[in-house]
Amino acid sequence: MLADGSTALAAAGRLPDGAAFACVDTDGVNVASEYAGAVVDSETVADPAAARAALRENDSGGFLAGRNASIRAGATGTNVNDLRVLVVEA
Repeated sequence: MLADGSTALAAAGRLPDGAAFACVDTDGVNVASEYAGAVVDSETVADPAAARAALRENDSGGFLAGRNASIRAGATGTNVNDLRVLVVEA
């Protein structure tokens, strides 16, 4: 997974309870990875050391897929880059 998953994973361990963060990047083809992003919350990372290791090893995709946090888009034919959405409970 490219920067979208890494950004989501890096943020997941810092989100307050009740917040969700979505990172989606697609070039319309998604050849480099089957994933187009991830949606995370404060419960996505139960083991911060494992999350940091996944980031160091450039395996945010594997880490997030194992937690059902990844977004699979396939070939969309639409170029949507760098979409970030943060939702925080009032």
